[in-house]
Amino acid sequence: WDWSLQHVSINCLQEKLQVMMMKGPRVFHIGECGVHHKKPDCDSNLVMEKVKNILKTAKTFLFPDRLSVGKATLKKKMKLKKGNGGWGDMRDHALCVNMTGGEN
Repeated sequence: WDWSLQHVSINCLQEKLQVMMMKGPRVFHIGECGVHHKKPDCDSNLVMEKVKNILKTAKTFLFPDRLSVGKATLKKKMKLKKGNGGWGDMRDHALCVNMTGGEN
């Protein structure tokens, strides 16, 4: 979906979409064991301890009284990549047209 939104923003909208990017994560991937796991050591307890330590260190920043939003610009223009499926896959074009009642 991220490639789809980037495509729509670059090619279809007069006013480009804006992105809000956080300085640090509030959601962590803890599934070290499974389909995408390539390392020989598979211990989810180690990952949990790492996440707990990160959260303990960041505790004072997790629930701020104020939120400040700044604007940043990219140093170079990003080129739209051919994604994994997404707008590089014509079936997704057809699905989008079908769902929105649009025409090619």
